[in-house]
Amino acid sequence: MRSLFASRYLRLQVWFFLLAMTVQIFFYFLFLWINRSSATQGVSNAFFSTFGLSLHYDLFIASYLSVPVFIFWSVGWIAGRSLDCWRNWLLGYYFLVFSFLIVLLIADLPYYAFFRERITRSVHLWIGSPLEMVKIIFLQPIYYPYLIAFLLSAFLLYRLIRSQVRRQKDSAPILIPTGNRIVVFLFWGLLLFWGMRGGRIYRTIQMKEAFLAGDPFLNQLPVSPAFSYINSLTAFRLQFSDDELAMARVQARLGSHDPGHPFARQVQPSGSPKRFHIVMILLESMSEAVSARLHPGLFPDIVHRIDSIGSRSWYFSNAWSAGIHTCNGVFSSLYGFPAMMQEHPMSTVRAASQTFSGLPGTLKRLGYRTEFFCSHDAAFDNLSTFIPANGFDRIIDRHAFPPEAMSNEWGVSDEFLFERAIASMDSSAALGTPFFTLIQTISTHEPAAPPGNTKYRSSFQTPFEQAYDYTDWCVGRFFETAATRPWYDSTVFVLVGDHGRPFVEDYPAPLAFNHVLLLIRTPGMGDTLRAPINQPVMQIDLFPTIMGILQQPYLNTTPGADVFREPRPYAYFSQDHQLAVVGKDQLYIENKYGSRFLYALDDRSKTNRLEQSLSLADSMAAYAHDALQMTDWVLEHRLAGYPGK
Repeated sequence: MRSLFASRYLRLQVWFFLLAMTVQIFFYFLFLWINRSSATQGVSNAFFSTFGLSLHYDLFIASYLSVPVFIFWSVGWIAGRSLDCWRNWLLGYYFLVFSFLIVLLIADLPYYAFFRERITRSVHLWIGSPLEMVKIIFLQPIYYPYLIAFLLSAFLLYRLIRSQVRRQKDSAPILIPTGNRIVVFLFWGLLLFWGMRGGRIYRTIQMKEAFLAGDPFLNQLPVSPAFSYINSLTAFRLQFSDDELAMARVQARLGSHDPGHPFARQVQPSGSPKRFHIVMILLESMSEAVSARLHPGLFPDIVHRIDSIGSRSWYFSNAWSAGIHTCNGVFSSLYGFPAMMQEHPMSTVRAASQTFSGLPGTLKRLGYRTEFFCSHDAAFDNLSTFIPANGFDRIIDRHAFPPEAMSNEWGVSDEFLFERAIASMDSSAALGTPFFTLIQTISTHEPAAPPGNTKYRSSFQTPFEQAYDYTDWCVGRFFETAATRPWYDSTVFVLVGDHGRPFVEDYPAPLAFNHVLLLIRTPGMGDTLRAPINQPVMQIDLFPTIMGILQQPYLNTTPGADVFREPRPYAYFSQDHQLAVVGKDQLYIENKYGSRFLYALDDRSKTNRLEQSLSLADSMAAYAHDALQMTDWVLEHRLAGYPGK
């Protein structure tokens, strides 16, 4: 009869299962309430369908979390063993599982607030800098409510779970006849199996079933953050077609003929070589949407100095970042390769096992002094290892600045960064050495707020507006100072956003997240007013475009193209689990779950036109697929740099 004792723990399993469902349902309504400003009339009309669908995702998670204890309980019951001796193990398992579930549910709230998507494995991008991330989280007051909520929830859950586990030990055994026990065992097992399929009979519930309509918020609402995270652990498929076929198509588009490399082509300019200095300013979260020049009325005139600089520059109004993370912006702008869908480009084995030529390496071979200025610790994003190994003479981070230059947990404020950079440029120019300097700003990073150690006082009202106005002031001040230097007229200045911000949830992949500010200013090549250039441009195009301005011969081993000589029909970019391709008038989006969308950018109804224009969608998809597949091939075969490197 001892086997009957184990049946008491069936009640604990049922209780645990119901608690997992209840917690997820609570966070469904909490998420809906917090993001109520994003809810449209369509959300109200589809509430019952989204809530009903959310129960299927919650059921999937609750069932999978219950399975280990079910198996353990079943073995004990069949073997006639009591589970009382394993009570502490059950307590530990339930507490750890619930703690992890609560972490995902709570972390999803700020994650969605910034990225406009449910939490995914993209949070792993910062695992390489754990101390920096812990410091940032604990030093930013914006995260305090979430930390308090987690600690309080963990404490209450521990007390509740411990109470339930002890109650099962102290309760009387449930005497169930053998035949009935088999029925209970089969019923509970089949119920969990059904739940593990998301309440489906013929197939397991999939992520793409959440895409009910064209409303991005409505498509995100039903998905449990735990389901979103687990589902994102699988890789984005990059093998779209046969390698030889993809290589042939890429080479036809690029005009390359190397049988062993899809991108390699030796570029021989027709003009006289120039040795202009190069200054690239990578602007944190600088979406093109903040420009009042191009989008009057969307925001106050918070970057009017940059807009003024842009009016006398090549200003690209259709420029796109490779991804939605700073590491993508750094890597693609410098080395000419696109974002590889949910991959940290500078922290992988294949990144560490080869040398990337790109702009830094090519300029260094031409005798340039190459320097990278960043505000934070260079260990963040693996910059301290990757950057010096790939074309830069040195990296200058927060440790090179005095304590008074520190503005917040991210390190040095922009004005100190620019002052130090311009002093270094003066030193290089005095030696007669051409320089390539990259300056990575930080003050517009989330949560955007002006630093407390600046004398500049913004006239704008909100911290967000003040942060952008502050960075704009720093950039304007830098150009005013540079204009007094003898090297100014022989310098090419590039201003580019590392990524944007999802200001508007206009499409399943918010365009403002990748639509970035990009301008190239060449004072020595004319200072006249220029109209914005509307052709699609990508960050990966900066390397060949700058080399084209310099008229220097070089080997291009990237899919990037000189925008003045090789205009592209489309730009493509990553939003981790989504791939988007944009032209002048169309937008194509696909995600790793198999859903596809095609939009006309001038269609305010944002109707998915995939079925009506399937051939166009396939053509846009193939353009990006081939480039990504061949980039993956190049990285796998260690062919990203110069031959022999």
